[in-house]
Formats: sequence, structure tokens, C-alpha cells
Amino acid sequence: MKRILLLSFVLLSLNLSSQIINIPADYPTIQEGIDASNDGDTVLVQPGTYEENIIYNGKSIVLTSNFIFDNDTNTINQTIIDGQWWDEAVQIINNEDSTTALIGFSITNGVRGVLISSANANILNCKVYNNIAPGDTGGGGIAINGYGEPGLDYNTVNVKNCDIYNNDCRHGGGISIANNHGVIENCNIYNNTCWENGNQIQFWNTETVVKNCYISEVQEGWYNVIEFRGGSKAMLINNIVISNNKEGTDAIFYSWEASSPVLIN
Repeated sequence: MKRILLLSFVLLSLNLSSQIINIPADYPTIQEGIDASNDGDTVLVQPGTYEENIIYNGKSIVLTSNFIFDNDTNTINQTIIDGQWWDEAVQIINNEDSTTALIGFSITNGVRGVLISSANANILNCKVYNNIAPGDTGGGGIAINGYGEPGLDYNTVNVKNCDIYNNDCRHGGGISIANNHGVIENCNIYNNTCWENGNQIQFWNTETVVKNCYISEVQEGWYNVIEFRGGSKAMLINNIVISNNKEGTDAIFYSWEASSPVLIN
């Protein structure tokens, strides 16, 4: 079923003038393939380790591994974007539209794994691990940022069927989502760390829905698993949330700054 859905996503994103760009057959690097693409194109990446820092540059495209065809998690393990500790491994930051997608990659060694800012995106069937956000920034694994005042229509980012683990930053070790909306669904978010708040997830002024996820931590310290702030109205539905913290006054949920999260089951 996942294979059919993912393939359908790619087909729906194509138009009559679109093309499939194959990496490395057509271009040796992912970035060169993106640079050569147009809105609606698909950049298809073969297994391998690509030591790159990817930026979509405003291209509303589908960037995918062969996972869309074989539905094999080994393909995810074998198709790696390695940020080399130089910059974010993947950036989607230039008003890309809702057809934009990143599918079936392992994303690691980034100064943040994925940064999405003022853009729409779908992050599907990815592993995001061993990324570290610098300084005061948040979202070691995935950082989703928007701009504007409460009540405006923000961009939408969907993160589905992903494993997000062993990432680190100041706040929102696994995922930080601010001034943006979307859905986080069927994800495993665990063993991420931070040195302020929201080891696994931090919400800031968002109505994001999190459902059917496994969220767990083993960090010991004076921190919390999930933080809601900035008037967040996030909704958590049918999740398993676990803390094995044996030290300090750690909270599983920490809500402040007029936030009003909804927790169901």
C-alpha cells in the first residue's frame, strides 16, 4: 500500500512537460540534478552515499530514492545524504509548494538534518539521525520554521513514516516546528537530546497534528520530552510517549506561554 501511495504521489506531481532526472546517470550529484530540474520534475537517486548539502532553490520537485518503486527499507539505508558537518544536509527554504517532497533517504551528519523555512514540503519514509544543530538554533533532526503573526495561514509540512533519532540541539532535539502547520504521522522519534527544552519535539505557535507515533527518550537531566510554547494548539492523537528519565524534575509534556495542546489517547 505504501508503494502505491508513494508512486501515486510522484505521478500526481508530474505534468505533461515534466521529466525524471536520474542520479548519477544524468548528473553525478544530487544538487546538479536539482539545479537542472523544473517545477513538477522528479529527481530519482540511485543507492550510494552522497556527500552533499542539498538545497531545493525554490524548485517544487520530488526528490526520491528507489524506495518509491521497491518499498524496501534497505533502499533507505543505502541511499544516504551525508552533510559532512558542513551545513544542513537538506534545505527547503524558498517558497516551494505542496507538491514538494523528499522520499526514501537516510539523512545524517548535518548541521541540522533537514531545514524547512517558509515553504511547503512532504518528508516521507526517511531516516534522520546523527545531526547536530548549532548554537541557539532548534530542530537537530528536522527544523520547520515559518514567519508571521498568529492566525495567519502558514505553510504546511507533513512528516510521515520517518525515523528521527540520535539528533542533538538546544531545543527540539528531534523536531522543532514553529509558525507552521502540518501533520507528523506514523513516525518513530527517539533518543534525541537537547540542553534546554523538548528533547524529542518542540512546538511553537503551531496547530500541528501528531498521530500514531512512538516517542521515547532515555536522556537523564532536567528536561522534558515534548514542549508546547508560543500559544501552540498542537493536537496529539493515539501516540505512545515514554520517558525513562530517572533524574531531576523531567516532565513528559511541558506547556507554557498560553499554549493549549490537546492530548487524545
